[in-house]
Amino acid sequence: MKNSKQHNLLFIDDSETEISFIQLLIEIEKLPIIAHFERTAQEGLEYLKSLTQDTYHAVVIVDINMPLMNGFEFAQAFEKKIAALAPNTKLFILSSTLRLSEIQKAKKMNIVCDFLEKPFSKEHFFDKILPKLTK
Repeated sequence: MKNSKQHNLLFIDDSETEISFIQLLIEIEKLPIIAHFERTAQEGLEYLKSLTQDTYHAVVIVDINMPLMNGFEFAQAFEKKIAALAPNTKLFILSSTLRLSEIQKAKKMNIVCDFLEKPFSKEHFFDKILPKLTK
């Protein structure tokens, strides 16, 4: 994409297949994304804590279903420990869940911008994420 600002995104997902797919999608579609990947929610939190305020990512996308700490628990910890330090960071929950209760729970969380269905797509970026970054 010409003249597009690059956006820093942190993807947190324990699926190597999903991570490989997202990396390939960014490359093939030439999305204006600089992606960092973590495999667990705990690693994602530690990574975010290690950043300075001027290096926080524009977007954090976390999968719901992960061992030890799920996406909802991550969102709660993000709200308590990171949100005040990174007020411009937008948090999205990504999942393949078909459970309406989980989708509604994600959408009701104040800290969560939106729910994204797997697989991640360029439409997610342009239709759901990018508009929230330009507000």
